[in-house]
Amino acid sequence: MLAVSFGLLEGERYRWGTVAGPVTIPLLLALGVVFLAAFVVLQRGVGRAPRRARHPLVPLRLFADRNFALANAVMLCFGVAMAGLMLPLTLYLQAVRGLSPGEAGVVLAVASFASGVAAPFVDRIGERVGRKALLVLGLACYAAGLTVVAGRTGAGAGPGQFVPALVAAGVGIACVFVLMAKLAVGDLEPALTGAGSGVFNTTRQLGAVVGSAAVGALLQNRLGTALPRLAAQRADGLPHEARDALTGHFGRLTALDVHSGRAVTDALPSGLPPEVADKAGQVAAEVFRQGLTEALRETAVLPLAVSLAAVVCASALRPSRPETAAPEYVRSGTGIPVRAQRKRRD
Repeated sequence: MLAVSFGLLEGERYRWGTVAGPVTIPLLLALGVVFLAAFVVLQRGVGRAPRRARHPLVPLRLFADRNFALANAVMLCFGVAMAGLMLPLTLYLQAVRGLSPGEAGVVLAVASFASGVAAPFVDRIGERVGRKALLVLGLACYAAGLTVVAGRTGAGAGPGQFVPALVAAGVGIACVFVLMAKLAVGDLEPALTGAGSGVFNTTRQLGAVVGSAAVGALLQNRLGTALPRLAAQRADGLPHEARDALTGHFGRLTALDVHSGRAVTDALPSGLPPEVADKAGQVAAEVFRQGLTEALRETAVLPLAVSLAAVVCASALRPSRPETAAPEYVRSGTGIPVRAQRKRRD
């Protein structure tokens, strides 16, 4: 997990090449995959050992439970989808709209606030209408909010125009985090619930890692296409020196440069006449804003597609046992009929 996480998150920093000496990002990713495969083989061997020696860290029979396997798929997809909302929107608010990190954080906090407000009511509503149905609805709300954010980003919207979409996304987040754990481990036998909970939380974190890396890589790809094209189109009227500097700079620009604020400030060489520098600076700022906006809008296709995949996986879940149990059973999970409990008290 360390090798895979480091390779995915730091790959762009090292330009997917050498880290130090013979260690490269592709080598780390390959080693991570090999180690994970070896871990699965070892766990399978432990699971087949005599009962007195059968103590696997991750019992593979967990994934024989349909709800557990599907719930992990949903959380993996949702981790990618969450990164696909927060990372591009943060870049848009700071790099395009000019907000400070604190101001951008206030805008993004709308989703967290909506999630916190909705969370106490989600489980109660889920008991009435069904947790599975509410989960699917929550995932659909998140996907709708993500779609609106992508559309408004492309239209150059101001921060306040994202509030309704972020509220919808926050409600979706509340539905997923409140309901998924119960749907994932609710039907597992008691001996497996501890391991199941650990695997489920690890899958959620892995989704965030994969999502950040995938969204960052796609954003870099789209920036590498949009910025040089726009720079070549808009720099035609500039002197030769400024035009070459502009197109060369935007051809080398990375997502890390965008986030660090060096996207426009390093675009032009020093020593240009003031009138040329002003015009070139305006062109550079326009190219950057439009190119980043296009790249962010195109990047949103990935988390949106993954959100829809999460909806499909959630639709295949079975209702948990407490929902399908006869009304005479209490919802506390004891499995003792109400009449029997009354007799015991008497």
